[in-house]
Amino acid sequence: MAVIDKSVLRRVHRRDRWARWVITIGGVVVIGSVIAIIAVILYEAAPLFAPARSSILVDGAELPDLAEPALAVGVDLVELGQHLSSASITAYGFSADGAVLFWDIAVAEDRRERPSVKLVYRKPLRAQAVPAAAESKETSASEPAPAGSSTPAQAVRLSEVARMSASRYLCRWSDGGTSLVQVDITPRFDEKGRRNVSYDAKLLAELPAEKNGAPLREVICGTEGGGFRCARLWPDRRLELIVASVRENMLTGETEEQKDRSWLADPPGDRPVTAMAFNQDGSRLFVGTEDGRLGRWDFTPDGKVRRHENMIAFGDGRAVTALSSVYGNVSLAVGDGEGRLSIWFDVREGDQAHLRHIRNLYTHAGKVDAIIPSQRDKTLLSSGGGAVSLDYMTNGRHLLTLAPDRPLVQVGYSPRGNAVIGIDNGNCLHLWKFSCPHADVTLASLFTKVHYEGYDQPDHKWQSSGDEPKHGLMPIIFGSLKATIYAMLFAAPLALASAVYVSYFTTPGFRRSIKPIVEIMAALPSVVIGFLILLWFAPFLARWLTSFFTSLVTVPIVFVLFLSLWQAVRRFDWAKRIEGGYEFLVLAPVLCLGVAAAMALGPRIEDALFGGDLRQWLFTAGWTQLKPHGLWTALFGSKGVQYEQLNALVVAMGLGFAVIPIIFSLADDALSNIPHSMTAASLALGASRWQTLWRVIVPSASPGIFAAIMVGFGRAVGETMIVFMAAGNTPIIDMSPFNGFRTLAANIAVEMPEAPFGGTLFRLLFLCAVILFCTTFALNTLAEVVRQRLRKRFGRY
Repeated sequence: MAVIDKSVLRRVHRRDRWARWVITIGGVVVIGSVIAIIAVILYEAAPLFAPARSSILVDGAELPDLAEPALAVGVDLVELGQHLSSASITAYGFSADGAVLFWDIAVAEDRRERPSVKLVYRKPLRAQAVPAAAESKETSASEPAPAGSSTPAQAVRLSEVARMSASRYLCRWSDGGTSLVQVDITPRFDEKGRRNVSYDAKLLAELPAEKNGAPLREVICGTEGGGFRCARLWPDRRLELIVASVRENMLTGETEEQKDRSWLADPPGDRPVTAMAFNQDGSRLFVGTEDGRLGRWDFTPDGKVRRHENMIAFGDGRAVTALSSVYGNVSLAVGDGEGRLSIWFDVREGDQAHLRHIRNLYTHAGKVDAIIPSQRDKTLLSSGGGAVSLDYMTNGRHLLTLAPDRPLVQVGYSPRGNAVIGIDNGNCLHLWKFSCPHADVTLASLFTKVHYEGYDQPDHKWQSSGDEPKHGLMPIIFGSLKATIYAMLFAAPLALASAVYVSYFTTPGFRRSIKPIVEIMAALPSVVIGFLILLWFAPFLARWLTSFFTSLVTVPIVFVLFLSLWQAVRRFDWAKRIEGGYEFLVLAPVLCLGVAAAMALGPRIEDALFGGDLRQWLFTAGWTQLKPHGLWTALFGSKGVQYEQLNALVVAMGLGFAVIPIIFSLADDALSNIPHSMTAASLALGASRWQTLWRVIVPSASPGIFAAIMVGFGRAVGETMIVFMAAGNTPIIDMSPFNGFRTLAANIAVEMPEAPFGGTLFRLLFLCAVILFCTTFALNTLAEVVRQRLRKRFGRY
């Protein structure tokens, strides 16, 4: 009986325990790392869907030195740190005695303490018209101007103040004059690093009182070069346009203002005009009436009417009560008498573009009194029914509603879009801090069609820059699926056919030689493949496009002719030895012959049938001769095909080249693991080699073959560099193999260098990573489920 050395057993057991612990810790680390990656990308993407937040900073504070209700108010909030105590908050208001009052607001961190509202500067507006006022020094927060100064011009009172933009106001005086005033609040730091704020109300334009009376309504806006445009509605319903331009004398250097007056077409309908507005640069004038009609005038740079259009905006006759141009100078926001806020912009119908209703936003409890657009994005502030609403124009998202206890009569929106101010009917101040950094993102805008500015209908679009960012992810997701499907259509048949041949038909020696070579191909860096596609293969395919399609015919024909010839010579012994696993020695030259025939015939076919240029023929009139329909139209459309050098065909071959080694290797292992006894039994029963392959080997190896295909599918979905360099990076939805596309992985690579940290684009790229991860996870899960079912059905191989 053999004697067992207990020390050896103890050593073996100790090593087993160490191995078990190492394997366990390694598995836990791997699983923990995957979970951590998921947590990080979800953590970065989740803020995209966070709701808008607001916090009240001032709730009903009295305003110093404001005996009468303010005619207009505004606010500027500069966040200098993480705490409100370090922020610079300045409110301003227009008083009826003709001055702009600036209040500094100090908000305490402790909510139990009341905020401090202190008057720091009083700016008489008419004082700017007095020549002596030009000699006065600019006054800042550290040097407040005396509040009791008086000039003869100050005897004239303000009768009305209307907001023309975020910081520009039209002031109508009791003597009939009109002024365009811009309010500037500029935080500065001195040499010692101390914060100082300068305040000013600049006079940009002024119109004296008219002798024949005062207009009912008027709007004014500044233009380039220091000029302005003013539209006036007179009591007889005539519209007057005043165009003022500043010209410089090249000899003396002096400037002079020239004013041109003209009459516009009458407003639409016969009901009173209830709203007027210029767009941001003064190139368009909009007029709304009491019975729901809209009028629009388009102007040339010199102020001439280029186009005039009248329309019925609301068929039920509700009044247009507020108009405002939205950031970007394309869309028009319209408020009506029933509290509805709607968006309008031009849509092309035939040869002309017409102003059309696009979408509705929030509905107020009362009529819309004012609309204030953001100066930074498509956010709109609107007031009605004593409350304030914030909405995002592009996706129609309602951000929040601010409604104090007392109805608001005046509202303002900070230029930075982070604060809202209001004055209630008791002349008390209300101030909110507002935050919604990702207002342009909703689930609907990400995955459904949106009607963007400049487009005739809703569509899926991705464009991360511009006045109106387009964040539709469907073109990116579609591009990933398109790249994967085209690559798998190219790679899967070749890889599986190669695996079947190598594992079942060729000699063992050739299999031992070829498999390492193919597996080494899988280690080729994808950036090298992408580089070769970009600089060599894509131009080559574009030059030989006709020959490529010709080869799809010549190669099968040559192959069939060769097989017919081979039937006559296969009876010889040397031919039988070739059929014993060396078929590739004769088939490779046959394939080369078919390709050579295609390259020889391609240019001749192109000259004879396509006018010497197949790509141009596809794009122009020659395409109409085919009268495409059905699937052909779905793939290519009916208006012609635009051939791009970097397209799906190029990517399919390049990406397929990277996927083939993976599918080949796994499928070959699955086929080779089938016991030889099963093959021998099938052949012994009289089955041919092909019958044995399709009836015995392939079904038994189907779990491994399916796993190989799914692994290759996952490799194609996640590929970055090949599609980044060879797909053209065009985010469009088009099944045509001649167009480019953009995938999720390539989108991350393209956009990440330009994405500000923590911004919307930054987090959208993490959302792309989440979608990519979920896609591969779902595919792998599905593959495992199907593989297990195939194993139960066909055995353990």
